[in-house]
Amino acid sequence: MKKIFLIFSILFLSTNLVADEIENFEIEGITIEESLLKHFSKKDIETEINSIYSYKYENGKYIQLGVGDNKDYSMKKKMNLFDSMSIVVKGDDKKYIIKSLSGKILCHNNINRCNSKYDEIVADLKNYFEDSIDEVTDRKEPHNVDKKKESWVTSTYFYLKNRKHANIMAEIYDWSKRVEKEQNWGDNLKLSIQSDEFIEFLQKNPPDKL
Repeated sequence: MKKIFLIFSILFLSTNLVADEIENFEIEGITIEESLLKHFSKKDIETEINSIYSYKYENGKYIQLGVGDNKDYSMKKKMNLFDSMSIVVKGDDKKYIIKSLSGKILCHNNINRCNSKYDEIVADLKNYFEDSIDEVTDRKEPHNVDKKKESWVTSTYFYLKNRKHANIMAEIYDWSKRVEKEQNWGDNLKLSIQSDEFIEFLQKNPPDKL
């Protein structure tokens, strides 16, 4: 099994299949295009879907669910690297096939922690995928949720060969003090895997929150 060796942890990312198959790229042992039922009971999944913490995208076509190791989560999982996870499934899919997967590291009042881990993750991803990378794009731009443009997103998108979109991305969300207070949000780092299907949905239906 291939590994990425991070200074602060070891993250198992893939089986022995080829590196550019994103369906075999794992975050905390979970990957896209597999059923949530492999990891959680139907009861826990449905409880999370119906909780106040789930996020329903436009018309409920997709639902974002949380995974963590404390009492706030119905879908509980001990984390090795991340503080929590977000998983997206289709709203009408009773097989609960995963269409998007993100691991989140919290950096409340410590954006330098996010910056440091971000640099490590990006460097290790570049090393891991090596010849599978077609293009790597770096961006820093105001977040569209903050109408005053005081909150920033720093992102690295990985375009792999023979893939239509940037299916893997690392992002830092650096919220303004105003947004942190208004929304009760904190700075964080996310590593995400997304299916082509979900990326194309987001392009047509951008979310109004994270």
